[in-house]
Amino acid sequence: MQPLRTPAATRGLRVLVAVAAVLLLAGCQARPTFPRPAAVPVPPPAPLPAPVNFAGLIPDEVLASNPPLDPMPPPGQMPAGSYMRQIQDSGKLVAGLRSDIVLFSFIDPLTGTRDGFDVAMVRAVANAIFGSDDASHLDMRTVLSADRIPSLQQGRFNIVAAVMTITAGRKEQIDFSELYFRAAQRVLVSADNPARGIEDMDGQRVCAAEGSTSVPQILGANPRVQIVVRDSESDCAADLQLGLVDAVSTDDAILAGFGTQAGYARVIGQPFSDEPYGLGMQK
Repeated sequence: MQPLRTPAATRGLRVLVAVAAVLLLAGCQARPTFPRPAAVPVPPPAPLPAPVNFAGLIPDEVLASNPPLDPMPPPGQMPAGSYMRQIQDSGKLVAGLRSDIVLFSFIDPLTGTRDGFDVAMVRAVANAIFGSDDASHLDMRTVLSADRIPSLQQGRFNIVAAVMTITAGRKEQIDFSELYFRAAQRVLVSADNPARGIEDMDGQRVCAAEGSTSVPQILGANPRVQIVVRDSESDCAADLQLGLVDAVSTDDAILAGFGTQAGYARVIGQPFSDEPYGLGMQK
């Protein structure tokens, strides 16, 4: 199957992201952990579930990417006419990230700094373009799920790194980098909920983030649930803790950072969707 053709301006940046992902994943034998001061006890996130066989779930043409340049351009010498050169000439990479996804992109309440795997990805891209990821070359701003695609279309960000699933529909609106992380959708319920999977949740209130791919996946798995939409997955998790909803459904990689930390909730059932993450870029 032939790779999708993308505009030359963005092709090189997709390649840089692919290289960054390889380097980051090579250094992560397990999911990343982020230390906290000993005086502030923080329970460890729940372990990610066992790998799922994703063969055939996402068509090859949706995830196709271009082969890497050989050799890769050194920092500060991006090819003329490329999207990376446009960013280089502007002097700064402007990236949209979530601020509430533990493990991927969150603001540490103790230090006020951003941390997580998506943060590491955009830092790697900035280093590839400029040879530096300091504040003079990288501007990281918060974006909500529902605003990821509009913000790129309006030119507010150069890239968005926000646990964003690559889909055929989204690729009609924006460009994506190489796949850099693969998750699957599951369900988080309170510890006393007897359900063993989404199929057992007829009539229950299941919360998902606005602008995510979660709602259609939930209804595809069980159309008899009641859908509740919130601005973010963390809002859903708060509602679950307050008893305002019966479950939260999103990617297992996101759920790993939520309620199971405190023991009030648990992840149930088998994965029911393929969620390959890519960095979003303007077409």
